Amino acid sequence: MSMPLIPPASFTNKPHKAATPWVDGAYLTAPQKQLSEVRSRGEWVFWHQKNPGQNGCVMAQSPSGAIRALTPPEHDVGGSLHYGGAGWDVQVVPAVNRTTLQNNDAASAIITVVFADRRQGGLFALHIAAGADKDLPAPTPLLEAAMAAQGRFGGICLAPDAKRLFCVMETPHPHARLADDSSLVEISLEGPGKGRLVQRTKPTHQGGADFHLTPTLSYDGQWLAWVEWDAPNMPWTATRLCAMALCGPGAGEKTILDDGQEGGHRQRHSLIEPRFAPDENTLYVLSDRCGYWTPECHHIQEGLWQQRSLPAAPGEVGMPPWVLGYVSYLPLGRGNVVARVLNEGQPSCWLLEAGKVWRPLEAPGFTPAQAPTLLAGAAGQRQAQWAWLNEGTNQPVTLLRGPLAAPHILATAGELPAGLTADDVATPRWLRVPDGQGSFIGALYWPPATGPHCVKARDHGATPPMVVRVHGGPTAQASGAFSPKVQWWTCRGFAVLDVNYRGSTGFGRAYHQALEGRWGELDVEDCIQAARWCVTQGLAAADGLFIRGSSAGGLTVLAALARSNLFKGGTSLYGVTDMSALAQDTHRFEARYLDGLVAPWPAGRALYQARSPLSWPERIKAPVLFLHGDADQVVPLAQTETMRKALGSGPMHVYPGEGHGFRTPWVVADSMQRESEFYRSLL
Repeated sequence: MSMPLIPPASFTNKPHKAATPWVDGAYLTAPQKQLSEVRSRGEWVFWHQKNPGQNGCVMAQSPSGAIRALTPPEHDVGGSLHYGGAGWDVQVVPAVNRTTLQNNDAASAIITVVFADRRQGGLFALHIAAGADKDLPAPTPLLEAAMAAQGRFGGICLAPDAKRLFCVMETPHPHARLADDSSLVEISLEGPGKGRLVQRTKPTHQGGADFHLTPTLSYDGQWLAWVEWDAPNMPWTATRLCAMALCGPGAGEKTILDDGQEGGHRQRHSLIEPRFAPDENTLYVLSDRCGYWTPECHHIQEGLWQQRSLPAAPGEVGMPPWVLGYVSYLPLGRGNVVARVLNEGQPSCWLLEAGKVWRPLEAPGFTPAQAPTLLAGAAGQRQAQWAWLNEGTNQPVTLLRGPLAAPHILATAGELPAGLTADDVATPRWLRVPDGQGSFIGALYWPPATGPHCVKARDHGATPPMVVRVHGGPTAQASGAFSPKVQWWTCRGFAVLDVNYRGSTGFGRAYHQALEGRWGELDVEDCIQAARWCVTQGLAAADGLFIRGSSAGGLTVLAALARSNLFKGGTSLYGVTDMSALAQDTHRFEARYLDGLVAPWPAGRALYQARSPLSWPERIKAPVLFLHGDADQVVPLAQTETMRKALGSGPMHVYPGEGHGFRTPWVVADSMQRESEFYRSLL
């Protein structure tokens, strides 16, 4: 069945008698599939899927259209490094010679899946006859028990011949959690073993690195490439691009293709997502040396690497790698590259043709969440076959396959309630808010929805109240993709403003690096300025502004309330109130993160204290709602309790057994209802 992407099939124009908000607690917490990491091998499509209440699994659609799970339900497929992702890979090889499938008969092929298990630990492999509909074979452990139990795995890359894999492995230090080892390892699929160490954590002058990311293999299996970096850098500030021959002269010797610094002042730049082209010895990587992430390439000829220039993409390509496995672009061969591009935070898709010219890749409703993967045909042709995750502004994420203009549905994350009209679902506008200094602040604005399943926040006045959302990270970005949590407010008569304050990605290096040393200042200024501008433009009522944020965003909320009387009230969800505590108690990936955002710790202790809301509760005059879980190990409940006590009054609710980030369905629904009632009481 082909699918017109806009409007959603469930929209109708029928009137509805009820005047109640269509996003209630039940819809907000309705079970949703999690779809991610779409890949293709020939005309096979693979993706990661987590069904409600079940473990993560690898799904596949064959060229004939049959869909099935490839991993057993007792295994929870997924990476355990950092915030997860890239915990599996797959190859389809002919049963005879085990070389990568290129339009071979599917019935004569073998699918090899390798994966990490997030719950049990370890790495596993499965060999499945393509087209078989029998029960799955039992996965084969690839590591000895001791190594499997200790290691955390991610960035899994399976060789084209499916005989070995490469991945990043972290093992705990016996006495210092933040000194865990990070290693690149090679593991054979021929039988259980310890694997071969490619590179491990050690001082840079000895050829090592603190962190490794995204190992990738050339299509002939002769070259391995990856990126690495050292603390206190983060992968979006400065990394190195490395390569290693796996056979022939120089095998096993690391070559640094780009050290992430250049010029007389050794200016830093970030390199992420290395990927080899399928038909040539060309390695692509995203570099922000020109001011934003855009593809660059390195070509190997007669054992020597040479960098080749490419025209810069028409916007930023790439996302900060909090979660592994994100695909911002894909080399297609013959100099062609497809990429998801962000222009001032707004996404579009572009095709680099023959390494010379970027052209838009467009179709009605085509809004890929990542770069689409090409299945058949030439990329620029109308009937070319693609597979991609589509994140529209007015419907849940959908996995699609086919021509861009007439795809078929493979899977959907969720459904809209039956009977909705198009007016019931608010869609965003991308704003350029003047910052008063000759530049701008990026933001997304959703007006209140006006359909029959919506209500007004108050009866008088045409200008709506507005909820300002502060995204986390702070190195992240607000997205215009459909979100039930945004629709919760718009169907209740509130406008929503999601601010991409300085420090956000999607606007180039200078924009996100502007927050260096200024967290707790520039982000606060930008949220205040964006909300004030919306009032002057008639987008929000001056007496109906609220601000909300979670974790790091909670700190921005409290600081905004302290610096301005613009807001009627705010909500801090498990928010940071003590920067010093955050600097001292975090996981390895973020151990030196605040060195760049605030100041080196502990030398900058005084600055941490000055930026912490616990140091100036008397400045906050507006009411604050605090919501927190008593099992939070990231921002302990004691921080919120101390802050609320210092304020002297205000509503607070503690959820028993809930950790950092509300996940229990009734807690999610209850917290949103409490927040809604809190704002209404202040209007």
